[in-house]
Amino acid sequence: MEGLILVSLFWVLYFSLHSFLAADFVKRRFNRQWFRLFYNTVALLLLLAIVFYMATVDSPFVFDKTPVTDFFAFSLAAYGVIIIRLSFRQFSLFAFLGVKKEVEDVEFKSGGILERVRHPIYTGTILLCLGFLLYIPKMINLVTVVWVFAYLPIGIWLEEKKLIKKYGRAYEEYRSRVPAVFPKLF
Repeated sequence: MEGLILVSLFWVLYFSLHSFLAADFVKRRFNRQWFRLFYNTVALLLLLAIVFYMATVDSPFVFDKTPVTDFFAFSLAAYGVIIIRLSFRQFSLFAFLGVKKEVEDVEFKSGGILERVRHPIYTGTILLCLGFLLYIPKMINLVTVVWVFAYLPIGIWLEEKKLIKKYGRAYEEYRSRVPAVFPKLF
């Protein structure tokens, strides 16, 4: 039980730091390119530390692992990776990571996968998390999925505030017709 509480605390701290460092008032204080690289390095190192900690915690299985759950786990994870890859056809991966200078006045984009969902990276993250949970169906992984799902609406809300500020009416119109993370099937 202590491990579940500690991993919950780690996720709350991780997501709080993520939101704080992504805030415009923090970004403005630093060179944008180098800050992005710093931000992603910190996020990756903290993420790896949390995952490493999770691997050391003795946690019971929530349900039995079967070939069927493995199939769905790999399928969800594969779709998650595909969706994230498709999202980087609309944005520069290297600029996102901070390795290449980001263009300040990026035009509003709504093509490709962005025609289906506004936040494809979050969609891919959801699928990866669910795939991971199905592949290793332990309580600690379920707790992680719950925290990720709890944070996503907050992250989307914060991100969309910045996008409305940057793109105004064009983004508001786009937001009214394109779902956030789950595409319309019909």
